[in-house]
Amino acid sequence: MLLLLNILFVPALDFVLPKSPPSLPAMLKAGAVLALFVAIAVGMESQKWEDNYFEILNLPRTASPKDVRNAWKAASAAMHPDVNTDPNAEELFMKLAKIKDTLTGISSRKVYDRWGPKFYEAQHHDVWLANPMTMAYVHAQEYFGLIFFTFIVTIEKSRARARWWCFAFLGALLFYEINLKYEDDDWDYLMFLLPQWTIYEKMVLLHTAAYFTINLAVQWAHRTYVDYAEFHFQNLVNNQVEMARMLEDIRAQLADVTNKKKSSDGEAAGVADGKELKRQAKINKFKNAKYGAEMQQQQAQQGGGVNWINLIILLLTLYSQWS
Repeated sequence: MLLLLNILFVPALDFVLPKSPPSLPAMLKAGAVLALFVAIAVGMESQKWEDNYFEILNLPRTASPKDVRNAWKAASAAMHPDVNTDPNAEELFMKLAKIKDTLTGISSRKVYDRWGPKFYEAQHHDVWLANPMTMAYVHAQEYFGLIFFTFIVTIEKSRARARWWCFAFLGALLFYEINLKYEDDDWDYLMFLLPQWTIYEKMVLLHTAAYFTINLAVQWAHRTYVDYAEFHFQNLVNNQVEMARMLEDIRAQLADVTNKKKSSDGEAAGVADGKELKRQAKINKFKNAKYGAEMQQQQAQQGGGVNWINLIILLLTLYSQWS
């Protein structure tokens, strides 16, 4: 059931967390979803727990042995079979005696409070507590599932960064649990929230919350992940595209300049050709005029010579006739 809740926890986070790096309001919503799922998981898990001795006597976990005896006397007087007609009164009366013996003994109360009723009722729990290897195995069994779960949810590259966050969190949780269970000083920082819960029950709560906390850390890592290799590659590709675009712009500008130059050179060449034609026409006209004048002069000279000869011939003819 815990695995199913963790599977449902992911789409719930997707609903409250954006795809981009989450903001503070989004993280507050995620924290509320986390608290809701932890409450559901612990509520379902608590259905398997036996009755809490402190809750039966309506006492806080830190009640003194004297307070336990006083509460036991009041409860026993109310549940005595001679006074209470409830069919279960005798059974509850016997259970109250067991509760009083457990909570008034220093050693028995410590075992029940820190390791739970099943561990306390085991025949060899005192031997287990005296053997460090056995207790190490108990803790390894509790944390193996958390470590395995961390490896599974951080396999993907974008979530792998959260693995060390989760291991640091689990290390801090283990350190707290060891001090809570083995130290004589009271490390119960949840006392003001859950005064009647035993240390065992609170550790079950923290272990359950650890699964969802790991899942939340993984989702945060996934949403804030930046693949720097991919980022640099994409940046290089973008730069190449930008350079190609700039080269195309430069080519287009050069083509425009070349076309303008050709058109201006063509116009200049046309003007030069027109001027040259006019100049050649003037030269040809001048040459034609000069050649015409020379020809007229030559013809005039030739014409004058011919007239003199004709005149001499004519005079000789007349002279021959007259003589």
